[in-house]
Amino acid sequence: MLKRNLCVSLTLCLLTVVSLACRQNEPPPTATPAPGATRQAAPTTVPPTATPRPGVTPLPTATITPIPPTATPTPDRTREAESRIVTLDYRLPGDPPTLDPMLAQPGDEASQNLVGMLFMRLSRLDPTSGQPRPWLAREWAMDGVTVTVKLRDDVPWVRYNATARQIEPARDGQGQPRRVEAADVVYAVRRALDPKNGADTADLLYILQGAREYQQAGAPFDRVGVRALDTQTVQFVTTSPAAYFPTLLTLSLLAPVPQWAVEASGTGWAVPDKIVTNGPYALAEWTAGKQVTLLRNPQHPDRDKVQIERLRFPIVPDLGQAYTLFSNGNLDSVEVAESERANAEKSAAGGLALQMVPNGCTTFVGLTTDKLPLDRPGVRKALAAAIDRKALVDRVVKMGLPSLHLAPAGVFEAVTGDDNVLSYAPDAARRFLAEAGFPDGRGFPTLTYAYNTCDSPACKANQAVAEALRDMWQQTLNIQVKLDSLEWPDYLQRINRRTPVDQMPHAWRMAWCEDFPDEHNWLYDAFYVNAPGGYSRGRPGRFDELVAQAAGEPDAAKRADLYREAERVLMVDEARVAPLFASAAPWVKQPWLSRQFTVFGGQNFDEWKLDWEAKRKALGK
Repeated sequence: MLKRNLCVSLTLCLLTVVSLACRQNEPPPTATPAPGATRQAAPTTVPPTATPRPGVTPLPTATITPIPPTATPTPDRTREAESRIVTLDYRLPGDPPTLDPMLAQPGDEASQNLVGMLFMRLSRLDPTSGQPRPWLAREWAMDGVTVTVKLRDDVPWVRYNATARQIEPARDGQGQPRRVEAADVVYAVRRALDPKNGADTADLLYILQGAREYQQAGAPFDRVGVRALDTQTVQFVTTSPAAYFPTLLTLSLLAPVPQWAVEASGTGWAVPDKIVTNGPYALAEWTAGKQVTLLRNPQHPDRDKVQIERLRFPIVPDLGQAYTLFSNGNLDSVEVAESERANAEKSAAGGLALQMVPNGCTTFVGLTTDKLPLDRPGVRKALAAAIDRKALVDRVVKMGLPSLHLAPAGVFEAVTGDDNVLSYAPDAARRFLAEAGFPDGRGFPTLTYAYNTCDSPACKANQAVAEALRDMWQQTLNIQVKLDSLEWPDYLQRINRRTPVDQMPHAWRMAWCEDFPDEHNWLYDAFYVNAPGGYSRGRPGRFDELVAQAAGEPDAAKRADLYREAERVLMVDEARVAPLFASAAPWVKQPWLSRQFTVFGGQNFDEWKLDWEAKRKALGK
């Protein structure tokens, strides 16, 4: 799981430019005769001339090709129809590495945006509350370790017929339309857990009974906790009560796929001429390195709720170029490059919608609680309270949001508010340090702060953050700080919770990027003492009791209270972690677009709205 939480931006690629319509060739209509005229066939030769006057030698009769009458131009009906297709233009940074929902990584923007519209997941996130709500699943019921999911029975499998230029239902051997069934979900689970398929996030399914044993030890699949009770009912059985399971259902990993289509084409099934999908849009065309085009699926049961008829994804790797396209009206929403930030903010002052959008990663400082003198809670509280997060973001990070919590907004059950947190308070920080036995920093040993380096811009920014933290701690607490940078493999070994304490730094930089958008993933998976990829050292304590209880609490309100208390213990009472900022980027949108961003699993384009006439008018069409 750790390799998915490196806070490294993925470069994705691949879209397709496609001409959706061809000019129709029609014979020009026959010219309309003038009023009162009699329509006659056009002669091919001039009729004989009249008898010449005496003394005049007649000219020889000539054959003349007449000039055909000018026809009224035919309207280009195809172009007119094209101009009426409500179209969203949305940049992708690169070609999608995959359109297979099993292989689409959580941070893979290109793949997730496309897969999320081609394949219905069992549940989807509400962009306002972050709560999972039914999508392909009609409903679910949880009883201890058993989760029963009822599926819709009206979702067909479809494919795009490039010759007929239309989306058609996929049919079985008897010619009947195929629909999504419970067996398709079971197949998706089996396929994801099969080690030969290389699904990087398959370990997220280890909560299912027998899943780990099937993937790692070759145990029979029929021991895995998933089965089809009937054509539209799936039953999951977990290793322990998992109140967060509905959020797991938002994963593309669990999106049903058509077994018959996959097995007919093997690993090459998710390509334009072979892919079979079930979402609100279907793949029409894909020109590598240029553009991908999705069309609204007329076979989909929710088609009348989908206002945007075509999703056009031009591939634009450069953010500066993308902003230029946006400024010209050729993109409807785009992330703002740092070089264009000032222009965007100036435009925002004039009414342009500018929004900082979290991307599901939070950077924090980890504190080694068993290393002197950080074994004293007061020292750890002093370090946390001496951090000016707003100044850190405004002056150093710039592309982020100051954060006193771990999970960003949009994550289900994420803790919010400024109560019971260690916010920036220099006087309190100095008091904490004095109460811990180091008044004005006297007698405090040199503090070591470790961070990782690499050649990417994100890694290079780690040094600037480290220097800013050093200056804040030295100026506020009057202590000395030594910075220690390491390459990634050495760095991971250095901060591993099993590393001897004398080799551990006092403080260290890390980021957690969500595997799925639930507070369980941010608290339990990252800091529970026995979590496989967690960072906590020592024995289980109050925090571990709280997150373990929350994992099985079915009441959402009670579960939220447990997480709030767990964060207070982790970051105030014990002060083991000091959040710094949530990674975020500024986005702008055109005035004719209405949309809400999600923080996970691709955008809900089928729920966005676009004023097509306003867009056409702005573009002069």
